[in-house]
Amino acid sequence: MPGFFEIDDSIEQECTYDYSKMSPDANCMKCGLFKHSKSPQMKVSGKGRKQCLIIAEAPGPDEDEMGTQLVGRVGQFFRDKLKERNLDLDLDFYKVNAINCFPSDGKGGFRDPRSQEIEFCKPFVEAAIKETTPEYIWLMGKSAITSFLAKEFNIKSVSQWRGYAIPDTKYNCWVLPMLHPSWALRNEYDFNSISVYNRDLDNAVKILNIGRPSPLIDYKSRIHSLTNFQEILDLLDYILKNITKISIDYETTGLKPFVVGHAIVCVSCAFLDQRKGSVESYSFPYQYSGVFSEREILEIKRRWVNILINPKIKKIIQNLQFEWIWSKVIFGVDIKNIIHDTMLCSHTLDSRSLITNLNFQIYKNFGVYPYDFKIDRYKKAENSNAFNNMMKCPLPDLLEYSALDSLFIYWLAGNQITELYNREKRTPKIREAFQFLMDGALDFAEMTYDGINTDEDYYFNEDNRIKSEIEILKNKLRKDKFGAEFRNRYGTEFDISKNDHKRWMFYNIMQMPEILTESEKNLSTSKKALAQVENEFVRRFQLIKKYEKLSDTFIAQFLREVTYGKIHPFYNLHIARSYRSSSDSPNMQNIPEHDTESKDICKRGIKPSPGNLLLEWDFGGIEVCISCCYHKDPNMIKYITDKSTDMHRDSAMDITLLPKEEITKDIRFHCGKNGWVFPQFYGDYYVSCAKEMWRQIIQNDLQTVSGKSLIQHLDNKGLRDLNSFTEHCRSVEKIFWEDRFPVYNEWKKKVNYFFQKKGHIQSFLGFEFCGLLGRNDCTNHQIQGTAFHMLLWTKLQIRKLQKKEGWKSKPIFQVHDSGAEDTFPPEKEHIIKSILYYGTEVIRENFPWIIVPMTIEFTESEIDGNWADKKIITI
Repeated sequence: MPGFFEIDDSIEQECTYDYSKMSPDANCMKCGLFKHSKSPQMKVSGKGRKQCLIIAEAPGPDEDEMGTQLVGRVGQFFRDKLKERNLDLDLDFYKVNAINCFPSDGKGGFRDPRSQEIEFCKPFVEAAIKETTPEYIWLMGKSAITSFLAKEFNIKSVSQWRGYAIPDTKYNCWVLPMLHPSWALRNEYDFNSISVYNRDLDNAVKILNIGRPSPLIDYKSRIHSLTNFQEILDLLDYILKNITKISIDYETTGLKPFVVGHAIVCVSCAFLDQRKGSVESYSFPYQYSGVFSEREILEIKRRWVNILINPKIKKIIQNLQFEWIWSKVIFGVDIKNIIHDTMLCSHTLDSRSLITNLNFQIYKNFGVYPYDFKIDRYKKAENSNAFNNMMKCPLPDLLEYSALDSLFIYWLAGNQITELYNREKRTPKIREAFQFLMDGALDFAEMTYDGINTDEDYYFNEDNRIKSEIEILKNKLRKDKFGAEFRNRYGTEFDISKNDHKRWMFYNIMQMPEILTESEKNLSTSKKALAQVENEFVRRFQLIKKYEKLSDTFIAQFLREVTYGKIHPFYNLHIARSYRSSSDSPNMQNIPEHDTESKDICKRGIKPSPGNLLLEWDFGGIEVCISCCYHKDPNMIKYITDKSTDMHRDSAMDITLLPKEEITKDIRFHCGKNGWVFPQFYGDYYVSCAKEMWRQIIQNDLQTVSGKSLIQHLDNKGLRDLNSFTEHCRSVEKIFWEDRFPVYNEWKKKVNYFFQKKGHIQSFLGFEFCGLLGRNDCTNHQIQGTAFHMLLWTKLQIRKLQKKEGWKSKPIFQVHDSGAEDTFPPEKEHIIKSILYYGTEVIRENFPWIIVPMTIEFTESEIDGNWADKKIITI
């Protein structure tokens, strides 16, 4: 037998196997891995004293050699981790893999299991669960999680699942998704990562003694589908007279209700039903085709509206913006007294991505698998304004689904409220943070409802013009000498859409120096890579790529989303791990800013209401200001408060070895602000900074104030190539953090140490940042999130003032650190003064931890102008 870490050269030889022993359930013949395994169909092993089944990834070469799980280098690492916690892998656990034959890379080494292999082997894993009947299942790594849950969930990453203890109802056991020990071994010296792994393992070990989860209530007995008109009226009358708290849910014909014909097909609500002494959920059709007459629909509407506007009835919703907007359009009212949004609370309690979906939360909290399989195909629509097929969904299935949603939303809210109170012990302001998100979501819902005036004809004409220009440019490429050479060599026309064609053109024909993609698997044809080549063919190629993106991405989203002269973007507060906002349908936060032509084309179709102007206000440098409030570095505070200083200029001087008199605006930008200062603040490394700055210096042929070439100046200083320039930047990085901003640097270390010890970090406003946080995440999320929250807080104060004073002006969009108002001209000066008052004065009274001045800059369009043609307002 080979030694413990030796690989037998015969591993790639096809093994003889007794096919009669093959599991009849697994798809081994389709898979074929058994043919090259020494220990095919590796059986469950271990004594299982703790009644815990570990599902790992797959056998490695050592496991295949020895015929059992987790005995290689990774396995020994994991065994040592368990031993530190007084556990023995072989005695205390059962063990099986997601795939149970060795997945070879063809050279005797291990490769990652393929999704189809995991699917083929799933019956084998299910048989292992039935055989061992565990009280606990540890899912170690993505393959194990995929094997166990891929049928019901789209498994994007382990980080989405790790750390939970799920009371699975299918197997009546606790399911604990975890990072695989191979991941921990690879990241053993990344202290943030290994702290997460160790903490997860500690928590999993603690749970080993709590026994099976309590049986879930028979939830299907708690749902009631009503189709009798009088029974529905009686239900709504009962709610109005007796109920003080309900969860509500709508099923609709699309995502947005702004196109005529959209409808709420059914309504559901759950509440503590005093008649039964338990939480019950009721659903009923509303505008579902062919059920009720117009008169009956009006009777239901009248009662339901009274429930919505009754401030004494507290409402619980999953994604309040959705129900608020649909209620506003279909029922014509604002929902009063929304006390809890389960989606936003999921995000408040756990900032990681992809966990706020209701299906995910129901499984995580109650162990109930998704029940939308009967109606999922009816919910799909081409875009956010399009109609789905919910009207064709069988009514019993529709009502059951909706009632279940309301029931679980009600129960989920109860769990979350308890967790919020418990979490206050470590994060005292977390309930305030949650309420702040709720307030922000309502403000954004109103912005979505009001919409943005959009010139559809302009975008249509621009799109056609750009597409015509693309064809002209492509024709010129074909006629170019390089196009002719490509045709002669390869016997076909150069196709800009084909990656092989691009590589052949730029590397074989133009002989461009080789630059690899970030994955280093292929030659790069990116904009950065092509910047080293200057000829008309490349210029036209780059122009085509720009125009294609402009047409296919930016203009397309406006044309797709515009309805009756308006777009209605969504603004989300449940997605970004930093608790910043995001936008979609269309994405107002993904509009070009650096390319002037693209920016102007995109923004020119965005207009104010007739007779109004667009007023945009931007918190200038707010993230730098907020960073000072966290780290309190006196040198940075001086840079911000002393107008005679300039950190971007000083850094450019360090980088270029120029006196300040020779620093131009472009050098300050490319070798200071954008090339060095901001990348360093956000955690970039001197090597990547040097590479980008060197590229910009050459590409833009930067000149000093006296007209000397910067590249020649650097050459005179001994910085003759990228390597020497990079070494120089290493010393500048040391100056930057150790001499210029030592307090900031020390704060970064402390924040990461706090995360390693506690598993989370906190913001001034009470938000927790958790999950797998890298070094840069720990120091950036607090700053970025809090900076956005200062904008959001100011927006909320302006919204209150607008309603109180009855302005004709309205906020219409939010982009990064700016907001915009559709402004009635006589109100402009008052709005500017109000924004300045709340955003620079009252804000500091409300948040005394702000220790540097806040600045807001304003721009405005002409009356009846557009977003592109703005001018700066001098305050």
